[in-house]
Amino acid sequence: MTRLLLVCVAALAATMFTALLFVLQSEALAYRDPPKEVTPVIYDGVEYRTPLEPGRMGWVEAWDTRTGKMLWEHQVYSVFIAPFSEEDVQWVFIKHLAVEDGKLSVVDERNRRYRLDLLTGEADGPKWIYGLGWRGGLPQVGVWAAGGVIVLGALFLLLIIRRRARRHN
Repeated sequence: MTRLLLVCVAALAATMFTALLFVLQSEALAYRDPPKEVTPVIYDGVEYRTPLEPGRMGWVEAWDTRTGKMLWEHQVYSVFIAPFSEEDVQWVFIKHLAVEDGKLSVVDERNRRYRLDLLTGEADGPKWIYGLGWRGGLPQVGVWAAGGVIVLGALFLLLIIRRRARRHN
């Protein structure tokens, strides 16, 4: 029994150490520069601007320049943040606003272009962006691999314990 316990503790320690290495490596690389300021656009007495907070990615607001009241706000797109991966490297903010051909042109950091109706803010185009983090041409596999190692380690330990329990019965 003591040998089994020693094997289990060693396997668990190895699993946790490996997972910790993956997580630390991944976290050390997780960083993105803050989004660049987007110059608001004023057209026909309305100022169009975009907030730059992580919870407001893809939003555009229209403000009456005379009264200072918000006329509308619209979420042009949503970013799906993949779990078990760094969140900040998946963020996609709006980088440019312009009025072109009677529509508000919105360009995000991945150079996708959306066109909004100036009166309502309704957008043409896709609504979802999958924000899977890519850095240096490689996908963020560190945290995924660490999760796999933890799951495999736990299954291995359960298998050993179950076999040992069968031998004693």
